[in-house]
Amino acid sequence: MTILNYLQVIYVGAAAMYFLSKRLKRRYGLKKDVRQSLYNDCDKWVMNLRRKRRKFLGGKTPNLADLAVYGYLSAIEGCQAFQVTGILRDKVQSSQMSFHHLSGSPAKH
Repeated sequence: MTILNYLQVIYVGAAAMYFLSKRLKRRYGLKKDVRQSLYNDCDKWVMNLRRKRRKFLGGKTPNLADLAVYGYLSAIEGCQAFQVTGILRDKVQSSQMSFHHLSGSPAKH
């Protein structure tokens, strides 16, 4: 790979990701600060868990919404966005521990 190809991949890829992010924000109605959208959605998820007094939204076993939240939060677990969730972190981690237990995989700490 030449240096020209290398630079082309970096800058064309960055521009593509920039425009894609703008399109996704519009499509899904995300706020300008997408972290705030994440925090609000985590709030809603946790409030639904508390309101229904369940471990998962699906009841005793997770449903598709629970799996989607688990997948996304597992992907960002080491990032600052996950750590800043504050009080939600305990409830989210409790649910994640339950997922780890159900899946048989070791829990991450």
